[in-house]
Amino acid sequence: MYDPANWLEIDPVNGRISTIAILDRESPYVKNNLYNVTFMASDNGIPPASGTGTLQMYLLDINDNAPHVFPPEVEMCEKPDPNAINITASDPDLTPNAGPFVFELANRPSDVRRNWTLNRINGQYGIMCLLCY
Repeated sequence: MYDPANWLEIDPVNGRISTIAILDRESPYVKNNLYNVTFMASDNGIPPASGTGTLQMYLLDINDNAPHVFPPEVEMCEKPDPNAINITASDPDLTPNAGPFVFELANRPSDVRRNWTLNRINGQYGIMCLLCY
């Protein structure tokens, strides 16, 4: 059996295929939501004969990945330039388990909301600005 992600096992007696790991649509072994496994069967004849078959599994998406925010951390001086930073979010899941994203400032520490604003540009981008008084 050629099972590149090692997700399956096959019973050599009855041919039953079972999963032995969690299937993941975002795996590098899955292309266009499809995972392919090749099996070989052989008999006990002389000479032995064999044949191959392909199992193609269509994997549905679940919300198993959290969004990634970039940049994950920013250091800004309290001066006019620059007083804003672009924020981007991405998620390897498919819609509706991915964007559009909601950007929010943390409640703590309390000076975060007092000193910063966060403006959503769209469901993937936002701008965080230092409030100038």
